[in-house]
Amino acid sequence: MTRDIRSLQRLLKAQDLKTRATEAQLGTLKIRLGELHAEEESCLALLQNQSFAVGLLSRSLTKRMAGLAARKENVARRISETEEKVKLETLRSDKVQEWLDHAEEHAEEERLAEVAQDDVANKIHTSG
Repeated sequence: MTRDIRSLQRLLKAQDLKTRATEAQLGTLKIRLGELHAEEESCLALLQNQSFAVGLLSRSLTKRMAGLAARKENVARRISETEEKVKLETLRSDKVQEWLDHAEEHAEEERLAEVAQDDVANKIHTSG
């Protein structure tokens, strides 16, 4: 039973590490989305404030903004997927914690039963 508890404890620790790594990845993705948004805003400001070389600059910036929009969409999709992954990993961690709690409770019950059995055996031995 102790081996099962240790195995569940290792599983819980590994799952927690995986969840933290995924949460860190989510944070990085959110930062990247913010950077892309800022760059998009910069492009938009350039488009709105520049009157010289309108044709060339406009085409170039429009292409760049289209690329940024596609990249933003990709990052936003990855954020959504990663958030779902975090939720699933958290649920898995919760389930492993339940298993660990149950295993520890069962081990304690077995230990108490053994102690009680030893007490009865000792009483029989000393009274007999």
